Amino acid sequence: PAAPLLADLAARATVVPLPALSEAEVARLVAGMLGGRPEPALVADLRRRTGGNPFFVQQVTRLLAAQAGGPGGPGQGVPAGIPLGVREAIRRRLARLSPACAELVTAAAVAGPECTAALLARVTGAPPEAVRDLLEEAVRAHVLTAPTGPLRPYRFAHDLFREAILEELDGPAKARLHLAVGRALEAEGDAGGVPPAQLASHFAQAGAGAADEAVR
Repeated sequence: PAAPLLADLAARATVVPLPALSEAEVARLVAGMLGGRPEPALVADLRRRTGGNPFFVQQVTRLLAAQAGGPGGPGQGVPAGIPLGVREAIRRRLARLSPACAELVTAAAVAGPECTAALLARVTGAPPEAVRDLLEEAVRAHVLTAPTGPLRPYRFAHDLFREAILEELDGPAKARLHLAVGRALEAEGDAGGVPPAQLASHFAQAGAGAADEAVR
């Protein structure tokens, strides 16, 4: 019912971009919520996982506070899992992507926290120009961050996006993508070199059909 009013307000609104919190600001926010100074390692991990997004920092910290009675207390590290409020916010953000962009971002999530346009073109078989256009769509939606230079990789805005995408991906689809990523990385390795452990990890997660490739 409020949609027409919100649309009218949005047309007349001034957009104020909110930059990500620094590690020092994350530490202050977490300290205020937990009632004590958090460990630097926890703050660094929390900022990496949330990208410094204040809402996400708050939600994950609440999850941490709820688990503080467990072994190690609040200093044990950032808890696994995605809080419900964060999950819903991420789903709404991802729902804005076109189907082709969502498919490409899913392949990027399987590839890792960062990947190049050239790698995704190999994985998907799509023309490089089309891949770059879809990646720019994901950047505009603030799902990915743009490369810092020519041939540099795209990165997820924060790990929670990647975690949410991987949670929604069924086993067979994930295995197929790991196989495609492993083979694409191996093809890239012929020219520049890819760590063998990275290849082995993708082939191992591709299932029994790629066992020989993982061992090799």
